[in-house]
This record gives sequence, structure tokens and C-alpha cells, in this order.
Amino acid sequence: MTATQPAEIAKPPRVDSLTAFRFLAAAAVLLFHLPVASSSYHLATSWGRYGVDFFFILSGFVLAWSFPAGRNAARFYGLRFARVWPLHAITFCLAAAVGLGAGMTVGARNLALVHAWWSDPVVHGTFNTPSWTLSCEAFFYALFPWLRTVLAPRSDRTLLAVLIGSAAAMATIPVIGYLIPALWPVNFWFTAILPLSRLPQFIIGMCVAMLVLRGRGLPVPSWAAVAAMGVIASGAWIIPHEVSRVWLWQLFFLAPLVVVIWRAGQAAMAPKARRTPAWLVRLGDWSFAMYLVHYPIFDVLHRNGWVNWWQLTGAVTAIVALSGLLYHYVEQPVERALRRRVLRGETLSRMQPEHSGLPVTPPSIS
Repeated sequence: MTATQPAEIAKPPRVDSLTAFRFLAAAAVLLFHLPVASSSYHLATSWGRYGVDFFFILSGFVLAWSFPAGRNAARFYGLRFARVWPLHAITFCLAAAVGLGAGMTVGARNLALVHAWWSDPVVHGTFNTPSWTLSCEAFFYALFPWLRTVLAPRSDRTLLAVLIGSAAAMATIPVIGYLIPALWPVNFWFTAILPLSRLPQFIIGMCVAMLVLRGRGLPVPSWAAVAAMGVIASGAWIIPHEVSRVWLWQLFFLAPLVVVIWRAGQAAMAPKARRTPAWLVRLGDWSFAMYLVHYPIFDVLHRNGWVNWWQLTGAVTAIVALSGLLYHYVEQPVERALRRRVLRGETLSRMQPEHSGLPVTPPSIS
């Protein structure tokens, strides 16, 4: 083991602060999707769509942080299925019941979590619309054991180069879309929804986790990140094309999101880590259910004209409460049962905890 390649610690601590951040991000998604007929409201909450970047980066971070280096790939896939698919199937049925479906073929692709690979909005955007992000996650999960094997032995310098290269890939993807005329009609899908286009963010999260576990601090000062954000923001306001602006704002949020996740990991590794309030951690645990259940409910409210603020406030309160019930009485029991089958007798108490809560699912940006 070289000086530039220190060993990762055997059992990383939970990062409860990121669990709390998950709730805040999911709440931003919920507010972004709130069926309010007000342009000023949507302008104020439009930034919520970029929570997608936070969740994809966080997904790579959480898995690289909590996945033991020697774990069997088939076991990993089984545990991920137990974590993600049951609640997806339940909310899929809810979406179909309220009339958000688009036929059996589209439904089968949705349940199989491959629907984000189709550029047709009818395929990737119907049933429970935010679930296109789970399709991206399924792709990441398929690659993760291989990516972990490739990246884990690399030096700090190599991991940092991969992180920077992934950020450069994010900047290149929309350029490719514009250079290929056949992609022009589906450029938004190619840039923002296609799982392959989102992979660099997942890899960035993995690199951050591995570097933090080796005790490495941020490689650039905070002022440099702020300066980069200013340059990108200027371009986002100057360029009129909507797809270009969405892409540039993704780059704009990249630096602060990486900083937040990096700092949270460092804080968790500190000898006297600050405790995150238990109620925020609990809400973070509920965030996956809240993320998946809110869209069908909002659609019903919208179609029935329930758009005044009192009704919407009651609906949001009910969604949060329903999310808690789903977490405690459906999500956790089903996951435990499936995990026991996957682990074949290994007790949950002996397992490395996967503290992510979300799988990690970002907001819909359709």
C-alpha cells in the first residue's frame, strides 16, 4: 500500500446528516411537483428539479461508502432489489389505479426498471413519472460491483482524475447531442434522462466516498468552487435554449453538492461527530416513500380541482404521514423479509448497514 493509496477503514460510520438531507431534497421535489397554477411559484421552486443531481451523486457515495469490498455481486443485486423494487411496485399499482397508465407494454418496461432507456415520453414519463430515476439507478447497480473493483485499488490521484473526468463528461454529453442531428428531437431525454448520461454523477459520488474514507480533504478551496459556479451561472442566463440552460444548471449545482457530501462524510469520520437530530433522520428514512407516493396523489388533486392552499397543505401533510406508515408497515417489513432470504441466515445485526434510505432516487424533471 503506497503513501498515496491508504487503506479504507473496515466499517465506515453512518452519515446521518445525509439521511436528513435526503428528506430536504425529497421535500424540494414534492414542492416542485405541487399542482399550483402560478408561474411565480414554479419559478421559485424550479431549482427543485436539480435535486436529481444530488441523489445520483449521493447514490454513488452511499454504495461505495457502505458496500464491503469483498461482497458477492449476486448478493449485492439481491439486497438492492429488496431495497428498491417492492415500494416501486406498490406505487406503480397506485399510479395505474388513478389512471396514469399507458398500456401493458409500457407498464412491463416500467416494472422492469428499463423505461428510461426509451426516448418516448409515453414510455419514460407515464405511470409514476418520478420512477424514471429508478431506471437509472438499476443501471448504476448493474455496473457498481465492476466499478468498485476497478476503482478501489486506484491511487488518490487516479480517483481525483476520474472525478474530474466524470465532470468533464457531464459537460460533453449535451455537445454530443447537438453534434448528432438524429438526437435533436430527443435532446432533453439524451441529456437529462438517459441512464448512460447520468452515469458520470454516480461515478463522482463513488470517488468522493473512497477519497473521504482514505482521509482526504477537499482538493480545491471553497472560493474556487464559488468562482466556477459564477461562470456557469452566467452562461446559463445568457444561453436561451431551455435544454442548454437545464444542462448548465446541472453543472452549476455540481460543485456545491460535491462539497456538501464530502463535508458530511468527513464530519461523520471525526472522533466526536455532531449528532443529527433524530426527528430529521426519521424524516429522511421516510423520504423514499414520500418521493414515490406524492406524484399520483398530486395528479388526482389536480384533476379534481383541489388547488387552493388549504387543500394542498392538507394533502402534503397526509403524504408525509402516509410515507411514515409505508416505511414502518410496508417498506421495512418487506425489505427485512427479502434481505433474510438473500442473506440465507445471516442476521441483519451482523450486516454492514446500508444507511441510504433512498435508492437513491432523484426528482422527476419532466
